[in-house]
Amino acid sequence: MHRVHHFRTSMLAYNACFDDPHVREGDILVVAPERVVGIASDDPIAITTAHGELKPIPALTREGLLAELAHDAGQISHAVKEALRFQFDVAPHFLNFAGPTHTLFASETIVVLTFDDLLVTSDAIDHRITALQQRLDTAEPGSSMALFTQHAIVRLRAAREKLASYALGRG
Repeated sequence: MHRVHHFRTSMLAYNACFDDPHVREGDILVVAPERVVGIASDDPIAITTAHGELKPIPALTREGLLAELAHDAGQISHAVKEALRFQFDVAPHFLNFAGPTHTLFASETIVVLTFDDLLVTSDAIDHRITALQQRLDTAEPGSSMALFTQHAIVRLRAAREKLASYALGRG
């Protein structure tokens, strides 16, 4: 399975190859603001014509690229597919790795949230629950507003519980 990571800058993508335990050898790096797509390694490479801080690879044949790079055809093909999906310019020598399209199924994805993501989301849910509770306190009992507001509170509390389960590794 190929994993895709998105970054704001190519420098952040480059540094993640060394500092982020979620980024592994062969993962795809996407830097949309710079129109860069690359592959993670100890010397991350770009497969797009724009390369930012990632290493550009000189033109070689398909066989030459496979012999020269630490990446296999599947990894390169997936990176090319990502670049084409975003309509970024792929370096011509990597276009030989373009293949048929594939729909990504939910079973082929993973969710990675940082601790800060969890805290911010949890705080936002708590803030919304408080606002809805205040609205519920002023609503006419039995009214549609009261019923819908109560339902929203219940759903937000359930979502917060799911988030807590995820944070504890049970999700």
